[in-house]
Amino acid sequence: MKSKSFLPILAFALMTALFWGWKQWEGSLAPQAVAASPAFVDHMRHKGRLLVWQDARINIYTNRSDYKPLIENAFARWQSALEGAHPLGLNWVETPEEANLLIHFVDAIALPVQVDAQDRRGYIAGLTTPKAYNDKGLRQVVMQFALLNSGGLPQTRAVLDRVMLHEMGHALGLWGHSPNPYDVMNASYVKGLGDEKTETSLLQQGDVKLIKAVYAQAEAPQPLINKGISQVVALAKAEAEAHPTALSIWKYARSLRDATLLAEASVQYQKALAFGGINPPLYLEFVQCLERQARNADALAFLSEGLPKGYAQNGRLQLEKAYVLLKLKRPVEAKAVYDQALRLDAKLATSPVGRELAELLGE
Repeated sequence: MKSKSFLPILAFALMTALFWGWKQWEGSLAPQAVAASPAFVDHMRHKGRLLVWQDARINIYTNRSDYKPLIENAFARWQSALEGAHPLGLNWVETPEEANLLIHFVDAIALPVQVDAQDRRGYIAGLTTPKAYNDKGLRQVVMQFALLNSGGLPQTRAVLDRVMLHEMGHALGLWGHSPNPYDVMNASYVKGLGDEKTETSLLQQGDVKLIKAVYAQAEAPQPLINKGISQVVALAKAEAEAHPTALSIWKYARSLRDATLLAEASVQYQKALAFGGINPPLYLEFVQCLERQARNADALAFLSEGLPKGYAQNGRLQLEKAYVLLKLKRPVEAKAVYDQALRLDAKLATSPVGRELAELLGE
């Protein structure tokens, strides 16, 4: 009888041990364990760099105005997560040409590659792709959402809400997935929750820490480069030295720029230009590299005197010149150059840089 009296105590002890064991296992997956670490933030890199929005306002266009509340809800959650770390605002525009973030709702998303041996392309609920970016960060992102599920039936509002929240995380700079199955940014977020009755989705602690860490690291000086980027730089250097051409040196300069080795990158850009140059993008990258080093006077001198004959008629280069003049606190000259750029290419007025300049100039 006495031995039986120990059974409830033993059972309680085992349950307690199992409970704390589960809590420790859960803790090992907890967002705070991985989300804010520099190593994990590196996982968020796209083509070797962190791509985030430097602009405080993101112009958004969608082909389905009835889904605007869905978009606004997802944006507001991430906006709240970044509060105090980086300002972000949403601004609706009427045409896709005006937009930094284009959001398309379609029946089904076509995947670019097959996913199995039977050449089936599988099913995907949402897809986000960075389309344009420069040294100042993201300039344009395209998002797609499938309105039909894998069975061809209308997707539920609850799933669309979750997909939108997940894809909005990508659009704001999280170009990867969290290993924590409870995070919104986990790859199986929608499938993993599976509760169709939930009307809204909530960011987890790991999601909040992750986006703050990504923006903090993207905006901080990066004196060191990670192993992956170092290998890219080494390969580009070897190619430029073995086969020195304007293109190979340009690629080497770009790899140095992406590794934030800006002084070395500037030297290589000048070497590429010494080969006679290739096209305006090379000149633009060189100027932006100078700007990132706060060498705005050098950038202006190059745009004013160092361009080959005819290149001064390139509207995009003149737009950058206006941007540099603003940085040098010469707004009157900046306005004149901005107007000249638009005369050369009227379409630049609706480009992200053109709209940013117009706002800064009070247009």
